[in-house]
Amino acid sequence: MNKISERIVKLMKDFGFTAYRLSQKADLTQSSINRTLRADNSWRQAEQLYRISKTFDVSMDFLITGKKTIQDENQRVMKLTEENLKLSRECEKLKERNKVLEKALKVFVSGDR
Repeated sequence: MNKISERIVKLMKDFGFTAYRLSQKADLTQSSINRTLRADNSWRQAEQLYRISKTFDVSMDFLITGKKTIQDENQRVMKLTEENLKLSRECEKLKERNKVLEKALKVFVSGDR
């Protein structure tokens, strides 16, 4: 059994679900659930979709349904916030450097060395 199937089985145990109960909740047939848990190739495709979603910074939900989720938007906002923080830090560094350069220029122009 692959890692993804193991996680699903663990979730089933945690929620007290049988394959039949999961099939009801997920609106799938029980045989589909059983095939899914055994299908290594399908999971490889899912892993590839996951990598593609991370490359484009979208959720797998978006790749599958075409609809952005709250998580997609939250992730986008978080990334923009991180970038904004980085730019603010760089701006502060540049301001400090500018102060040093201004002082050096005043000394140079005034001739006081």
